[in-house]
Amino acid sequence: MLEALSAHNKTTSESIYSFIEQKEQLYDSLFNNNIDGILVLNTYANVIDANPAMEKISGYTVEELKNLDLISHIVEGDIEKKLYHWNEALQGKPQEHGLSIINKAGKKLTLVVKIIPIRNGNQTIGAFEIIKDVTEAKRMEMMMHQSDKLSLVGELAAGVAHEIRNPLTTLKGFLDLLEPEINSTYAALMQSELERINIIVNEFLFLAKPKEVDFKPNSIKKIMNNVILLLEPQSNLKNIQLSSYINDNEIDINCDENQLKQVFINILKNAMESMPNGGNIHVKINTYNDHISIQFKDEGCGIPEEQLERLGEPFYTTKADGTGLGLLITKKIIQNHNGQLIVKSQVNKGTLVEILLPTR
Repeated sequence: MLEALSAHNKTTSESIYSFIEQKEQLYDSLFNNNIDGILVLNTYANVIDANPAMEKISGYTVEELKNLDLISHIVEGDIEKKLYHWNEALQGKPQEHGLSIINKAGKKLTLVVKIIPIRNGNQTIGAFEIIKDVTEAKRMEMMMHQSDKLSLVGELAAGVAHEIRNPLTTLKGFLDLLEPEINSTYAALMQSELERINIIVNEFLFLAKPKEVDFKPNSIKKIMNNVILLLEPQSNLKNIQLSSYINDNEIDINCDENQLKQVFINILKNAMESMPNGGNIHVKINTYNDHISIQFKDEGCGIPEEQLERLGEPFYTTKADGTGLGLLITKKIIQNHNGQLIVKSQVNKGTLVEILLPTR
């Protein structure tokens, strides 16, 4: 009987060890093979462990994450929210919230974070954070939302632009006839305002029916020099110095000259409008193996970070008298050229606009 009991105890112990081993294997599989990032944190939010997916999301190794101040990598506007949810989790309450961080490469990521408290009896001794990177999903959602807006703008533009243009032409014609008989200052002001309406109508028409891109080999240097020459009278009146640094080599790419000219004019005019007290605008063109970089650097008022992400949305503008369509058209033209538009800005320091265009 003792032998039977001993054998039973041995079997039970083996079963327990086997069960524990299976649990560890299950945890290991769940942790290391999970497509979502997982952090194991102590109550001070120090990293104890991280899975491979978290390394991929953050760009940091496990050892680097253990020595990282996580809070310093959270986008400033989300820090207070993060601290609230963390403190709630320490009270034993599971949490879920959105969060924006900056990864090792300096890229801003949009995350969904679930915090699961680790409990030992009635005490919280740490937490699991399960982190899903939804940056691309959010970007696609934003693109679809913008596409819906563009569709609405196109429908609106097609109907409204022609209705405005007809009476606008009549007004301009009669104003030309009346100009010798009325106050020249008032006449000039009316002509200026009518021209502004005409520009807005043209922007609507472009969105309603974009022109076909006429790709031909063109000199970027020549296009840029012509634009600077065109805008120099305006810049001089505003006490703004336009400086260009362009490679001496001729830079030819397949592009639509008129559309790129419109892009350069839009960007330089925006830069000038951001500098009511004058200053400098630097234009720089560099060539690389497969693309060219065109940079516009101003010394204007700058754009707050929360507004940068919305630039290019239909009807969103940071200017008191703007429509938000100019930058939208600029982005569409650059996209039609398989290019990329990058905007970086610091409040009270200025804005850098960079256009990347393929050379092949």
